[in-house]
Amino acid sequence: QVLLGCKKRGFAEGMYNGFGGKVEPGETPIVAAARELHEEACISANLKECGILLFVSENFEYSHYIHIFRAEEYGGVPTETEEMRPEWYSIPPEYREGHSDASNASKATLPPIPYEKMWPDDKFWVPLMFRHIYFEGRADFGEVGKDGKGNEKSVMERWWFGARPVQE
Repeated sequence: QVLLGCKKRGFAEGMYNGFGGKVEPGETPIVAAARELHEEACISANLKECGILLFVSENFEYSHYIHIFRAEEYGGVPTETEEMRPEWYSIPPEYREGHSDASNASKATLPPIPYEKMWPDDKFWVPLMFRHIYFEGRADFGEVGKDGKGNEKSVMERWWFGARPVQE
């Protein structure tokens, strides 16, 4: 299973993401990711870096350079906060190969990952993360913002992803 957060306010409101945010002065990316995970979902985890993404858009003032982390275990109880609502989703069986999974039956009842409510590039790199394949990628978006109905809209114009197996 995978824990995603539904963004409740601000940029990308209503979209599903992992947990994370800005790196504060003096922080490393992994320290920032751990802090954001605790602030947004009230949990802690032993994070492992699994990729890097660069997002560019014609209406961003700057590019977004993002370190992606994953965790196999966590401590605490995932809890809704002002910014995010944590929700569990099932990982497709083809991405669970080689992982110990004692509770497959309960995970089968979870909804599938809501890619239609996520950033368009997620469908390319999330499966790599599940397979423990380190990746680097870039996604260039046209205008990003709200459509006439107040929903986030984002059109990915160009993208590339490179990958290599993680040495653990």
